[in-house]
Amino acid sequence: MTIPSYSIAIQTYQYRFDSYFKVLLANVHRQRPNAEKVIFVNGQHNQPFDENYRKGMIQYVSNFPNTFLVMSPFMRGCSFMWNTSINYTSNDYTLVLSDDILFTDGFFDDFEKILEHNHNLGDESFRINTHWGHFCIYRKDVTDKNRVGYFDERLIGFGEEDGDWMWRFQRKFNRHMRNFGTPKLLSNTDNDCQPGKNTRTHSGTKYSAYNKEFQFGQKMDIDPNGTNNACGVYGNSPQKMREGMDTPDMYPGETWFRNNIDKL
Repeated sequence: MTIPSYSIAIQTYQYRFDSYFKVLLANVHRQRPNAEKVIFVNGQHNQPFDENYRKGMIQYVSNFPNTFLVMSPFMRGCSFMWNTSINYTSNDYTLVLSDDILFTDGFFDDFEKILEHNHNLGDESFRINTHWGHFCIYRKDVTDKNRVGYFDERLIGFGEEDGDWMWRFQRKFNRHMRNFGTPKLLSNTDNDCQPGKNTRTHSGTKYSAYNKEFQFGQKMDIDPNGTNNACGVYGNSPQKMREGMDTPDMYPGETWFRNNIDKL
């Protein structure tokens, strides 16, 4: 049995600390105490960082070994949080978990079987239960510019970053991303707490109006004769990239670092 090395990354913020994050981290630790865990703690938009929350977070996380905090005093978008979390992990794969997910005993046993199977098929990123609240990134998919690349940080709010990445995946590999299922991961999305509080949202959702406007008003356009529907996310509305809007290489220095770290 060959299980590729993996780290766990969790993105969280003030309003889910007691209701979700504490329980999630405790459950992760209980099932995999030796796993490397990176926690990205996000700030709020146009709102001071709560000192009591900062102190409580540092104190709580200090109880768990192999757990490392990254904190932003102000709000950063989902793309930035995911990219930064991946950059701060050590292993070939990063299991990215939203702070509101729920899982039962045996989830990590299932995940490791999935990871082994995915490795045997050929290493690449994959979704779990079709959702982007829990997915696994293969490092080379983001650091190798000849594969997919990093999440687009021009999407500075929340929303569209997953569809954009899947569109680029489909463009590169001419197929949809792999998806694996497990009953140990329960379907749950907290739509009450807004990670982008004090930002413009759209269509009665928690998602960023800016991101939607950028993605479909500046970066992408309808492709009536195309087939790239972002691994199904865009449904019957395939998209094409507008001229000059391809995703920049967000972290060229990270690729250099990973390729040369063993020479230090």
